[in-house]
Amino acid sequence: MKKLYFLFILFSNLFYAQNSEDRRVYLDSLFKETENSDSPYYRIIEDENTNKEEYKFKTFYKSGKVYIEGNTRSNKSILQNGFITTYFENGNRKEEYYSDKGSIAGNQTAWYENGNKKYVKDYFKEKNELISTVRILQFWDINNVQKVIDGNGYFEGEENHCYEKGKLQNGLRIGKWEGVDKRFKIKFEEDYENGKLIKGVSMDSVSNEQSYTSVRESAKPRKGYEHFYKYIGKKFRFTKKTERQSGKIVLSFIVEKNGTISDIKVLKSAGEELDNEAIRLIESYPDWEPGKYRGRIVRVHYTIPITITAEQ
Repeated sequence: MKKLYFLFILFSNLFYAQNSEDRRVYLDSLFKETENSDSPYYRIIEDENTNKEEYKFKTFYKSGKVYIEGNTRSNKSILQNGFITTYFENGNRKEEYYSDKGSIAGNQTAWYENGNKKYVKDYFKEKNELISTVRILQFWDINNVQKVIDGNGYFEGEENHCYEKGKLQNGLRIGKWEGVDKRFKIKFEEDYENGKLIKGVSMDSVSNEQSYTSVRESAKPRKGYEHFYKYIGKKFRFTKKTERQSGKIVLSFIVEKNGTISDIKVLKSAGEELDNEAIRLIESYPDWEPGKYRGRIVRVHYTIPITITAEQ
């Protein structure tokens, strides 16, 4: 008899010699794979065709300068794990952090392009929480003037196309924060108490407002995760060939704005038949609630490992 185990992971400077085992993958401005060899980035995973627990990877600017380097748990896509470093194209460090199966854990240090330090943040998860809480411990402006000391002060900056500003106490947001997110073309105003969002309002370009009490709401099965787990475990079909096989499958997929599933990829294979059965079940699961960002429905990326083992 088989058992299936599940774990969700909510939805990262010198010329590098490419050997015969490595493949160059071109990436667009959003770091999506493309066939365009004139794209702004490309990625190489070392020993991609071997079977290992982790692989070294590097993503490069078009110029050949390193953008990011570290380890990935998949040879099909990037699932960061371990110490990660990113760089500006001039070779200066941009970020350093530790990634635990795709999520930042512990301290993250960032710098400006001119080499000045930008901030030190601390990422941690409360019990049973999927999304990390972030403390901003230190912050310097572009002129190297420290604005936040040991978690206390005023933060004002832009990261990942999102500009925001507000007060910090013990590393956590307090009072009124406001900002602009260029990705979603929205402005927002938020009220915090001891790091917890009390209420927020986002406004688009034509002043349509959306109220919210969570900055990010992950996509989730409408009937709950327990129902989803039971569905996969009950419906997973084994053939005579696969009934004695064990292994670990890692799938990634997108939960679209309408709750449908798209872009399923096998990041780690347990064999073609088991992989295909896992894909079939993810495709057939009937009902997902889409994710939200600042009150706006958004597409959400998921990664799910499924471990298949014989019952002892």
